[in-house]
Amino acid sequence: MKRAIAFTLLAVCAACSLSSEDGFIQGARKDPCDNSIPVCSYTAGCRMTEGENYFEGAFPGFHSFVVPTAGEADISIIFYFRSQEAPGSDTEVVWFEPGCRDYYTHYLPGIDLFRQVGNDRLWTVTQTVFNEGDHMVTTRSDATAEFLLKAEIKPLKP
Repeated sequence: MKRAIAFTLLAVCAACSLSSEDGFIQGARKDPCDNSIPVCSYTAGCRMTEGENYFEGAFPGFHSFVVPTAGEADISIIFYFRSQEAPGSDTEVVWFEPGCRDYYTHYLPGIDLFRQVGNDRLWTVTQTVFNEGDHMVTTRSDATAEFLLKAEIKPLKP
């Protein structure tokens, strides 16, 4: 009985020591996201699959990656900000349907990016896509920040 209580306390203490960054990563592998994956007439740095990988990035700058779906789905792009130095005033996330003819934009013109970020350092933007395949996603901002980024995919039709 004492051993079970000690084990439980040890497990609780270990969980308490996880940083919010560790909680964000949750065992996913770090992807350097520096490949040249052809998508449409562009290239993407990596393929982001839910729960499998994340990448480290920085703003100001531009990042592109591919998120595959099996059909209609909500694709959430989740940023965990390690640092927030200057908010900038021009931030954009763009999701492309396969073939890149159709796209959806989340644009923050003249808006302080860091006002969108919660106390947990997270900023999530979600877009519904409608077609099966590889969706290129791009992010850009003039903010000055370091972040981790991952994607979550929620299928909408069975």
